[in-house]
Amino acid sequence: MVGSLLMGGCAAELSSWHEPVNEYKKIDYQTASFSDYISQMRAMIQQHNPRADVQTGAGLSVLDAVSPFDWEPDADCTGEGTKKGVLLIHGLSDSPFLMRDVGKFLLEHCYWVRSLLLPGHGTVPGDLLEVHVDEWVEATAFGIRRFAQDVDQLTVAGFSTGGALALNYVLSRPEEAPEVDALVLFSPAIRINTRFAFMSPWLNQLGTLIPRLQWVQVLNDDDLVKYESLTMNAGAQIYTLTQRLGALQEDTLVPVPVYMAAAVEDTTIDAHATETFFKYRTNGQSILRLYQGHAEPQLMASSSEVAPVSVLSQSHVSIPVHPQNGHYGEKGQYINCLHYFSGEPDQYATCLEQGKVPYFYGENTKDNQRRGVLRRLTWNPEFDSMMEEVVLFLSAHTE
Repeated sequence: MVGSLLMGGCAAELSSWHEPVNEYKKIDYQTASFSDYISQMRAMIQQHNPRADVQTGAGLSVLDAVSPFDWEPDADCTGEGTKKGVLLIHGLSDSPFLMRDVGKFLLEHCYWVRSLLLPGHGTVPGDLLEVHVDEWVEATAFGIRRFAQDVDQLTVAGFSTGGALALNYVLSRPEEAPEVDALVLFSPAIRINTRFAFMSPWLNQLGTLIPRLQWVQVLNDDDLVKYESLTMNAGAQIYTLTQRLGALQEDTLVPVPVYMAAAVEDTTIDAHATETFFKYRTNGQSILRLYQGHAEPQLMASSSEVAPVSVLSQSHVSIPVHPQNGHYGEKGQYINCLHYFSGEPDQYATCLEQGKVPYFYGENTKDNQRRGVLRRLTWNPEFDSMMEEVVLFLSAHTE
């Protein structure tokens, strides 16, 4: 994360898009109901996200795509039975949209699904200049506290930073706080995959003197539902969270069953640390689905006129997304070629062209890039089988 700055991650110019709004700091998590919270978040996004009314490839406005949601199953789902809830928490620079496919799958299996919008997200990248990890922790506790009032059993499902926040909650939960029955973690940010991560708090402080150093990367922000530009402060806050998590791990087992899915080739988080955490810090009821890259490209049926889709590996961002997602899916609106943006403009342009060359899909590793023109995989070819496994896991441990 911090390494991209040291290698010249800034390429676009700073603008009002990169200035803080800080409207999220007005939410009162002690008194707000969840419906109040959603209303306030939607009003904030409508007012402060300049693209709120733009339509995404998923058939949603940006406002609807990045807002938190509350999906209660049909009455015939629960009847007189147990009310089962799953709280979804997205990752750093993301929005609730990234977890919508997970939420839809769970809703179809009679789970009540809610999502959070983490402080600093959903508006403009500048809102990550002054956010603090404790605000993410407070939002997580709020979501769990309010949901626990409405359901009999509660699971927290987190992606990346959201996974770290879920772990932090169960490992440091005060006795009076509601319990969680299980965790589902996709690409959890247990450790950041860069040796420069420890420098982010220091560089963030230096950024008060040199504004450009406040940014890990400044990009075009073509992704309508996620920030591509990233502040050094955001890197410092996730580093602080992983350090806290590391301290809690020293002598504490996760007190609930955990389902984890991660990719060995992940360039954002340290998959080895994830595997080690699972081995030594979870109980025997837990499951790890570890995706390994392919020695040869896995060809998938496609409508492409050139060739079937060639998948080399999963990526950090692909795991919770369905292949038919209208924004991130195989035929989605958004194509991730950011690994070429700063240093290889010709490759970047080629990567974005539709149907011109055979593309490879996978994590943006050097090995994958050597195969040819690489698009970072933004959807999971095995989404349905993974989610069926998640539902079986939850059925076994939250009944």
